[in-house]
Amino acid sequence: MADTASLLDSWESEVQAAWLYLVLAEIETGENKRLFEALSADALEQSKSWVKAIEDAGGSPPGPYEAPFRVRLVGTLIRRIGPRSLLPALAALKVRGLSVYRAAPSSLEVLIAQEAGSSVRAESRDHLLGEEQRHLYTRGAVALHAAIFGANDGLVSNTALILAATGAGASPGTALLIGAAGMVAGAVSMATGEYLGVRSRIELYERQIALEEEELRLYPDDEAEELAMIFEARGLEREAARDLGKRLISEPARALDVLTREELGLNPDDLGSPWASALASLLSFGGGALVPLLPLALLPALGLGSGPALLGAVALSGVALFVSGAATSLFTGRSGIRSGFRLASVGLALSGVLYGLGLVVGASLGG
Repeated sequence: MADTASLLDSWESEVQAAWLYLVLAEIETGENKRLFEALSADALEQSKSWVKAIEDAGGSPPGPYEAPFRVRLVGTLIRRIGPRSLLPALAALKVRGLSVYRAAPSSLEVLIAQEAGSSVRAESRDHLLGEEQRHLYTRGAVALHAAIFGANDGLVSNTALILAATGAGASPGTALLIGAAGMVAGAVSMATGEYLGVRSRIELYERQIALEEEELRLYPDDEAEELAMIFEARGLEREAARDLGKRLISEPARALDVLTREELGLNPDDLGSPWASALASLLSFGGGALVPLLPLALLPALGLGSGPALLGAVALSGVALFVSGAATSLFTGRSGIRSGFRLASVGLALSGVLYGLGLVVGASLGG
């Protein structure tokens, strides 16, 4: 029976991967689309071998594949924010062919191929034509990551704060006031930190670009030589590299883009927006911190006492911590249930410790 169970797991891995390959093929074009369609067909063919092995072992053949919740969630996120942000989850689900997302050709490689008259691969053309789409995927990945981990911070910190205040003798109303203050202060602090961090990176980037642009204006011949050296290091012959560098100088915008990415090692697509980052942190932390406040605000209004309100805050926070921890498994590839229980147990244990400290402090002050 154990052998049959193992064979069934192998079959499920193949049909699961085939399902996800088709999702990837939906959002791709050109060679990448054909690649994932071929991988899906290959996975389905391999699954037939596992069906035969199950039957040979005396087991019942599996029925039609129904994608479980986690797989369907990953598929939905792929369509919304793109696969690059979900590579750990895809790898954990035994999806292959992900190197096409880890090693996209640089704009310089495509430029050299075009200027040298050689053929440009389909994925290289997709890389240039899909720049805005990739930027949206990057922002989506950052927003998803910030939302999940920001909510974790808000949940854990505010639950612990409320329990510490309650342990020290605060009434539900006072604990609600303290928690609301903690939510606002924490969310504003997180948002301010995110804004300043991203803004400082952008300012550094803009300063370096301005210096490079000024050098390009004042010393075009020297910059053309720098471009030539970059092209030569990339594999062009010396004369072809110098010719390409001189021709690029007549197009300052393209020359500045190449110098920025290759000489300075900067990529504006990775910087993001300071306001978007700040808003994501504000909403995610605030949303997480709001969860333990809801029972404290609603249950007393329904005529329930302080005990049910506090227990409701702990229970709702535990559920939210479990859901948030399960969501982090999309980035780690680990079991969602295990990740959820881990975060819930750690968060509630920390809150319990602070509740105990609150009791000690309250007893000390009362004495």
